[in-house]
Amino acid sequence: KTPILKQQATPLYDEFILIDSMLLMDNNIGVIAYSGTAGAATIDDISQEEAAEDLLTSNLIAWMKTNGAFISDKIEIQRFQPPGVDYKIRGVFAKEDLAKDEMILEVPWSLIVQPSPEDDEYDDCSTMVNIFLDMKDDEGTPYGKYLKAQPRNYIRKFWSIEGQQLLRDMMGPLGPDYTPSDTSNFWRKRCGKRYNDKIFGASAKTTTDDLLLHAAMITLARADDYLMVPFYDMFNHRNGDRWYNAAHVMEEGSSQGLAAKRTVKRGEQLFLSYNQCNICGGRIHWHGTADMLDDYGFVEPFPQRYYDEDLRLKFDIDQIDEENGTKLTVKWGAPPSEAGAVFLREQLQRLEQMEGMKHEANADSLKVPMNESNKVWELHSAFIMALRAALDSLKGWTLTDIVDSIPNWDEYQYTFDEDGNLVSILDQDGSIMSSVTYLDEYTYESESEEHDEF
Repeated sequence: KTPILKQQATPLYDEFILIDSMLLMDNNIGVIAYSGTAGAATIDDISQEEAAEDLLTSNLIAWMKTNGAFISDKIEIQRFQPPGVDYKIRGVFAKEDLAKDEMILEVPWSLIVQPSPEDDEYDDCSTMVNIFLDMKDDEGTPYGKYLKAQPRNYIRKFWSIEGQQLLRDMMGPLGPDYTPSDTSNFWRKRCGKRYNDKIFGASAKTTTDDLLLHAAMITLARADDYLMVPFYDMFNHRNGDRWYNAAHVMEEGSSQGLAAKRTVKRGEQLFLSYNQCNICGGRIHWHGTADMLDDYGFVEPFPQRYYDEDLRLKFDIDQIDEENGTKLTVKWGAPPSEAGAVFLREQLQRLEQMEGMKHEANADSLKVPMNESNKVWELHSAFIMALRAALDSLKGWTLTDIVDSIPNWDEYQYTFDEDGNLVSILDQDGSIMSSVTYLDEYTYESESEEHDEF
């Protein structure tokens, strides 16, 4: 599910050194089309690494179509340069208008990599094994070959110990409390001896096979839970009504695909949401920008979400275009409290004090790989910008602890007046409730033994 990121060089294979450029277009899906600040590129402008990647993608598309997949002829894959970076990434774009609910992609169940029948049907360790066996097989599928060539070790669990420690130190109480661990221990801790025996035999010791670890990482980063769906990872992530325009369409046991969530105009990029999609379940309420880096290896573009369970803080930051430039907007997803505001001020001060560390201690002195260091400081910058905007938005607001009295507080939407007073609570079904009535009902219920846990 993760966009293709500039993490590190993708290994090249001898058979990809000399490529007939005519092979790079196939089945009406434009595999090579370029855009970005540097203008249109030509075949001479791409590296051998990019050419190899494009050939793998073309072969994947041809294989999928031959085996019953539908990929709309109205889309194409482009490389483009996102704002603020000096490299290009890939994305899927509409080359013709797409109507609302028009199918973009449909992948038959037979092409989706999933747990084996003898294993638990929801066990992604089994999916990891099947991805590994496909990648290891010289005669494996084009999907296995495509995945094998993807960047290594780009989610936090597979970073160096030094990189994990730097991220933990930077995040402090803003992020999860974890102990950095050696990647080689991941397979043993995550999937255990049974799956190791299945691959290597009962007499084999727990392996640190690099390809197996890559299969595990790529499954964690790109699967829909326990399902690896070919072509899904071509679509980048972005939330918000302006951007999120490709909704999941799933028929369990038959197919999984994507349809246009709204009318999509020619030239628009097609975006999935990795945490606020129509099948994302409960994570739609809490999964935020820090989680995106942890789970998928990138700092998400605007809009971004910031969330703290202990202090019941939740707010979204977006960037909107204006005549004289851009500005940040803040939407609070829960009534902010004084304790929450104090916490944000303390964390902003702590992060600002770390600015010097970013410039004085380079990645070499910390023994942190450059790609990991870059991601840590990119998230650091995002948090500083978000906390400043959030605190600015609270100026003149009346802060209360009312959120502490609301069970399942993060599952609702709230409206406020210009002074920050809570006006209404929007229920999950879209109905508006009086906050006073709601809290009166909750107080009454909490007096019974059945609700003592609250």
